[in-house]
Amino acid sequence: MSPTLVEDRIQASSLIFPPQDTEFGNADYLVSFDLDRIVESLIKQYPQQFGQLASFEILSVWKRKGGKRHGKDTLGTCSRPSGLATAYTAADFVIAISADHVRERQLNGRDLESVVYHELCHAGVNEKGNPVLWPH
Repeated sequence: MSPTLVEDRIQASSLIFPPQDTEFGNADYLVSFDLDRIVESLIKQYPQQFGQLASFEILSVWKRKGGKRHGKDTLGTCSRPSGLATAYTAADFVIAISADHVRERQLNGRDLESVVYHELCHAGVNEKGNPVLWPH
């Protein structure tokens, strides 16, 4: 790994704190340029795995409450905008990280990077070059 990639990775994931519940106001989601930096850094750091995503728009947001799935806390999700959401974003993918669960677990930068990495693994490109979601 080149020194530049290491520096980018350290800068991208260090000192990122999830917003407090009060910072959301009446919203359930907040756009996060800090999470965007982690996404960009991971795409650069792992070109064989994520390089095909470089030409797609990925919106990174904090979600106020992550909820649970199958009895386990949901730390993040990766989705494709549809319906009404397409009126507000041209993004191909949306990565939402659960602010409440990140705060509760006091995740550090490396842990947060791991959550974003996992969600990026769900973003993909099919044989026609179209964005798709990959399941677990």
